[in-house]
Amino acid sequence: MVRLWQLSDHKCAAILAGHSGSVLAVAYTPGGAALASGSSDKTVRLWRLTDNVCTAVLEGHADSIQALVYTPDGATLASGGADKTVRLWRITDNTCIAVLKKHTKCINALACAPDSSLLASASDDKTVRLWRLLDKKVTGTLKGHTSSVVAVVITADAAALASGSSDNTVRLWRLADQKCLAVLVGHANTVAALATIPGGIASGSLDFTVRLWRLGHKPQASRF
Repeated sequence: MVRLWQLSDHKCAAILAGHSGSVLAVAYTPGGAALASGSSDKTVRLWRLTDNVCTAVLEGHADSIQALVYTPDGATLASGGADKTVRLWRITDNTCIAVLKKHTKCINALACAPDSSLLASASDDKTVRLWRLLDKKVTGTLKGHTSSVVAVVITADAAALASGSSDNTVRLWRLADQKCLAVLVGHANTVAALATIPGGIASGSLDFTVRLWRLGHKPQASRF
């Protein structure tokens, strides 16, 4: 199930029940009117948040759904699974419009560029793949991590991408030429989550810490 929490009083506002397996991923639509949930039951459910009703069940993946992301224009939902594929769903009619097959292992994380032109997928195959959404083609494969890539984020200016791995590092990539600009070392366990912050990125790890990295000529970190 999915629980919705009110930040004002920290109380549970709703419970979205319907999946028959563990819920492994959630994503809000850009406007926040709906939510998608992905599960080990191999389905994606779409929920209308005005009344918390499930409006659609998207089927097609052959294994657990591990990652979800909406394109910022709200036109497409991407789902990544343990079946090694990314599926693109058209929101207007909930139709699968493409199945992206290049990864050789489970897909753990997805990120989309602010202009909705580029999708990044991170995988247990130690790579991040870049997909041009206009024609659904791979435009690059980012290699360098020595273990599973479990987190990915694209900066607000779409100039760079950060990837987090179970090799305990964050790698920073320049998207223009797909060059690795820096390897950010400091975590003592898997880097499981990434987020953009003003002037940098935040990384969360299984070492119980969050590090804030100020991006520049020489990235620097603060530890919490």
